[in-house]
Amino acid sequence: MADGVREEPAVRPAGDERWPAGPGPDATAVPGVTTHFRRDVEGLRAVAVAVVVAYHAGVPWLAGGYVGVDAFFVVSGFLITRLLLAEHAREGRIRLARFSSRRIRRLLPASFVVLAATVVASWLVLAPLRLTDVLADARAAALYVVNIRFAVEGSDYLAAEVGESPLLHYWSLAVEEQFYLVWPAIVWGLASLARRVGRWVVPVGVAVVAAASLGLALRLTETSQPWAFFGLPSRAWEFAVGGLVALAAARAGERWAGARAALAWAGLGGLLLAVATYGAATAFPAPGALLPVLGTAAVLGATGSGAGPVGVLGLRPLQWLGARSYSVYLWHWPPLVLVPVAIDRPLRPAETALVVLAAVGVATVAHAVVEEPLRRSTWLGWRPRRGLALGAGLTLAALLVPVAIGSQVTLQSAGPEVAAPEQPAAVDASIVDDLATTGPVPSNLTPSLSSARADVPRIYAEGCHGDFAAVAPAGCRVGDVDADRTVALVGDSHAAQWFPAVEAFALDQGWALEPITKSSCPFVDATVWIDALRRPYAECDQWRAAVLDDLAQDPPELVVVASYPLYQLAGGDGPADDEAAWGAALQRSLEDLTALGSRVVLVGALPTPGIDVAACVSGDLDDATACAAPRADLVHPERAATEQAAAAAAGAGLIDPTALVCGATTCPAVSGNLLVWRDESHVTATYAAFLGPTFAAALDAALA
Repeated sequence: MADGVREEPAVRPAGDERWPAGPGPDATAVPGVTTHFRRDVEGLRAVAVAVVVAYHAGVPWLAGGYVGVDAFFVVSGFLITRLLLAEHAREGRIRLARFSSRRIRRLLPASFVVLAATVVASWLVLAPLRLTDVLADARAAALYVVNIRFAVEGSDYLAAEVGESPLLHYWSLAVEEQFYLVWPAIVWGLASLARRVGRWVVPVGVAVVAAASLGLALRLTETSQPWAFFGLPSRAWEFAVGGLVALAAARAGERWAGARAALAWAGLGGLLLAVATYGAATAFPAPGALLPVLGTAAVLGATGSGAGPVGVLGLRPLQWLGARSYSVYLWHWPPLVLVPVAIDRPLRPAETALVVLAAVGVATVAHAVVEEPLRRSTWLGWRPRRGLALGAGLTLAALLVPVAIGSQVTLQSAGPEVAAPEQPAAVDASIVDDLATTGPVPSNLTPSLSSARADVPRIYAEGCHGDFAAVAPAGCRVGDVDADRTVALVGDSHAAQWFPAVEAFALDQGWALEPITKSSCPFVDATVWIDALRRPYAECDQWRAAVLDDLAQDPPELVVVASYPLYQLAGGDGPADDEAAWGAALQRSLEDLTALGSRVVLVGALPTPGIDVAACVSGDLDDATACAAPRADLVHPERAATEQAAAAAAGAGLIDPTALVCGATTCPAVSGNLLVWRDESHVTATYAAFLGPTFAAALDAALA
């Protein structure tokens, strides 16, 4: 989100970054850098924030509104580069302390107020476990590294729903702050070198940065989209393009006004075309961001009071919104996340509009009361160290707010301890009903709520589970690694979740176990669509072929296959839209495995709660049944029938996991003292280990 650097004709407050150089004899040391107000820039801000808000509000015909952030990045690169070059031309250096002080006064007061308000509101409405996630986001946002946190977590901004962080939008602020840390040094170095070598050094240097960053973005969009989306290295080219426009405008002056005006109109059209035609399936940020980035750059290149679409962008409503774009951006997203949680249902379109209007109203007040007074303060602007001290104080306060709220969060139930259930030879619906906890959540809940997220099979920590980029199995082998007989566990994370249960079988048999799993990659002979990368999952097809080749070299005695039940086939219209095609693809893969001479067992579709069960339990510690769900709401009968038919046709065994997690009518969240689910669809590793004897019996039966 661009920070709102602006230029306007007025009495210049001390250190106000809205002026590129300030009045004086050296103000035009860089040709083309002037102190006049850019109505087109203000209008661009209004367009950018309007489409971002519309996208977050779910306006269907503006599904590409997220490109407004890219427009902000270009604007920031353009204006900051102009300011830095003007200062270097005037003074022969760039005063980093003064630059940082201006940025602090512009950004931190407004962002601190929104962050603090969001944390307090989250404390009031979110379940404690979700709140702990938001508090971690807040600490990262306070240090402007929240984009890195989201990249590590693999968050999907373009698939953001009400379950997302109310601070998700702070990722763009973090990217900008990181840009502000490195860009002045780059510009300073290039400008200083240009005095000795030639003016060409600056545009060439900026172009090299842009090209390198774009190349990285193209690569990461294919292999690691969260890092491509959230990382500064893969976003720097957007700022650099703005910098190149600033350099080109300085050289061009007022020449070629007609051609530049036409180009600017085309640029605005390109930006709006991306807003109207892009969506969750667009490869982003590269190459998808090229259209909005180049479109914004074209608009910025039309300098002059009447060139290009300045008349449209200069309309009074757009100027008003552009002046408040930073505050509107900060305030609009948290209520869109938190209000549905507070009312326990999604917002209707009219309610969404009211929430957005209310957010704009609050942003307007905050702009007048917080943002403008501190940005214009002559006392703060007179000495850079005062602005730096303000930044240090606000950063400390922003860190203390989530720490203080976190001290009030309780994730430990006061309920009585419950004895750990004994492992039965075979878990069925009646046993699940008998074990279901009906009173308070046990105080000895295992895993504890604070560790529920991390209660995953150890193959993740040991590097045996493949990520999105993996195209070959990791080659892991556990259990009796020298044994002659082997069981292979094959599939996606829903196969990996059964590792503790299958490991118990392997240890009991004295066999080796080969975990062969990969994120979001079902072992079916068809290409699936992957939301995290927003494209067909080619790496899954390559990985699956490599797995078959490896298994053929030394076929295991037994292969256990499992996957998530709601994948979408590439080119399909919805999750599991074509059961016949899915069944045929699954049958082919099972037959490929049986053709190796291996016994094959398919673990069928696991019921999916569809809610964050661990977070739900944390909000209802007095009633363990509050997060139980009706069995009929969780099962997938169509997929179960498809799997049964495919397994029978391929000669494979079948384990129906429904009775392992559900009773006759309900699927409990807590069984005895065991937490069943760690999230919306995966069982905890602790519960999977509890099912070890049951799996052993089922797999023994398959081998008999």
